[in-house]
Amino acid sequence: MKYKLVNDYIDEIKDMLKDGLIATSIFNQDGEIIAEYNLSSQSTLACNSITNYILKKFRDHNLSNIDKYMIFSLEDDKILIIIPLYNHRWMILIDNNIIKLGILLNRVIPEIREKFKKIL
Repeated sequence: MKYKLVNDYIDEIKDMLKDGLIATSIFNQDGEIIAEYNLSSQSTLACNSITNYILKKFRDHNLSNIDKYMIFSLEDDKILIIIPLYNHRWMILIDNNIIKLGILLNRVIPEIREKFKKIL
């Protein structure tokens, strides 16, 4: 893991999403936090548990694996994105009133995935 890049990319995401970014966290499949912004460790652990559960159930039932991301629509116009990559995850919580889903899918997530690959 390239820890210098992790912090640089967190700063880039903060600059890119500005007030639309509520929180973000990069962690491994065991829930160990590598970097985070504006988030409690319990939230990261919850996202990790959800991700591990979903990935396991997909494998157990011979479904295709999650390819790029998982998106959850939350109350209060929040969107939670979890990007699983290898043995790590990048979780991003945004305000949907500020950042629209189209921008997320077409610009933000592809950029984040490329950055994530470079980190690993």
